[in-house]
Amino acid sequence: MSPKWRIIASWRFNWQISLMFIALLAYLCRDWQTLTTAVGLITIPLFPLYYFFFPESSRWLVEKRRFVEAEYWIRKAMWFNRLSPRTDLREFLENVARTENKRQERIVPYTYLDLFHNRKMSIWTIVLLYASLTLAIDWYGINSSISSLTGNIYLNVAVGGIGAFVMGLLSIYIINWIGRVKSFVLFISLTGCCHLVILAMKVTGVAHYNPMAVTYFSLASISVMAGGWCAARMSCWELYPTLMRNIATGSFTMGMKLGSIIAPFITLLAVYHGSIPYVIFATASFSSGILAFLLIPETKNKPLPENLPSKKNQKLKPFVKCSGGFDPGGLESA
Repeated sequence: MSPKWRIIASWRFNWQISLMFIALLAYLCRDWQTLTTAVGLITIPLFPLYYFFFPESSRWLVEKRRFVEAEYWIRKAMWFNRLSPRTDLREFLENVARTENKRQERIVPYTYLDLFHNRKMSIWTIVLLYASLTLAIDWYGINSSISSLTGNIYLNVAVGGIGAFVMGLLSIYIINWIGRVKSFVLFISLTGCCHLVILAMKVTGVAHYNPMAVTYFSLASISVMAGGWCAARMSCWELYPTLMRNIATGSFTMGMKLGSIIAPFITLLAVYHGSIPYVIFATASFSSGILAFLLIPETKNKPLPENLPSKKNQKLKPFVKCSGGFDPGGLESA
């Protein structure tokens, strides 16, 4: 996939559609036991759909030497894209399998420690982890307290999903226009501004006389964060080379899950003062944007890094002893 359209893979539109659907389902069910049962029943048809209609990875089939299945799915994909299949496809796949097996024999297994291979990579990893933590704290913090907002709870959830869907769609063009880092800074700063407005209303007492304003800005922050998710994922995917990309994505997801655990406890601080959660949300948002702007390099329209130079060619001393090393985007010459 070209860098221009790589952003589509980071747009989790199914998540926003699920928010809209769960609002409707909860409105119809009204109690959590019935809602949980309904969600479980809806997912049952997905298992045969996945098994019969979703193809297996062609690369995995080739590595397992299941050439007949791999050839079938590759030819089907080429037909769908109106491409002419090569006549020696079977022989080509066998050569790929032999080459891949030889390459795999030379590959050293990589671990999470390799994300901290040197100073520059350590900074990238820490900043991206903090970005995922901040996004999750903001997102789950607002959503976990949505029942306390003025208005219909089902409508609030649905509107939040619609806003996030629209912003996710717009983020595809914004991120391709101004870049990954600037887009993340834009979205996370707008999120912080929403929290600051709510904080000001809480402190000045405006929230007491106009509670719907708090609802509006809370739903706006949920919508804007959808673009922040897309931009942060893109930076995470494009900074690390192929052999490290899954590990980096797993670390990003870990930060997100950690934030989802912390977020409800932050919202509980409102029992001491209603402004405390928004102070934390705003501080985390702005600090994450500043760190990303200063420390994360732009990856717009740049090829995905593939090179894995040996450690003896690295000029920066590693922070920790790692099992591998690489030089994405000029790391070796830093």
